[in-house]
Amino acid sequence: SMYWPVCLEWAPAAYRNHAYTEVWRAPVDNLAAAALVGTTPADIYADPAQRDSTYYYWIRFVSLAGVRGPFNSQSGTMARTAK
Repeated sequence: SMYWPVCLEWAPAAYRNHAYTEVWRAPVDNLAAAALVGTTPADIYADPAQRDSTYYYWIRFVSLAGVRGPFNSQSGTMARTAK
């Protein structure tokens, strides 16, 4: 099966002891249905998504002390991949 990466970008964390960002995904716009799909120390993430699909994404920052910040929004950011 072919994958079509969804590229996500966000503004850098505005605090000093940032460790990484969690990327969460769901097939519906409901944070309760989201699963952690990856982490990155960068401000960009490429998610290997399925063709002809719609996904919703959320991110949250994690500090070096392991403290998880709030999600970026209650509403997901929608991405639709090519057919």
